[in-house]
Amino acid sequence: VRADLADPRVAMGTLAGAGVVVSTLPPGAADVLVDTVWTPGTAVLDAVYAGWPTPLARSAGVAGCAVVSGLSMLLHQAVAQVTLMTGHAGPVEPMRAALDAAVSTPQGATRV
Repeated sequence: VRADLADPRVAMGTLAGAGVVVSTLPPGAADVLVDTVWTPGTAVLDAVYAGWPTPLARSAGVAGCAVVSGLSMLLHQAVAQVTLMTGHAGPVEPMRAALDAAVSTPQGATRV
């Protein structure tokens, strides 16, 4: 965790050499970092749920980084919660299907 990442020029230099990058910024806040010269193989977790891929995730993916979406993070948090609450392993694939179905429904639409 670094406070100097608020300056996009400093942030791009720092991110370029990082092995793991976790962005929990709101949608659009990391867009100024799309010109980062990524190191291929860097793991990038962009916690944004909607508007995927974000410009940050797209730039990292094009550079050969392993990119993980906020939806994937949400899924695995939910699986862990089900396991903790029930004592049984959360069913990853059915939960993934439910998540995919939920986010593919247009906002405000009713699912039948």
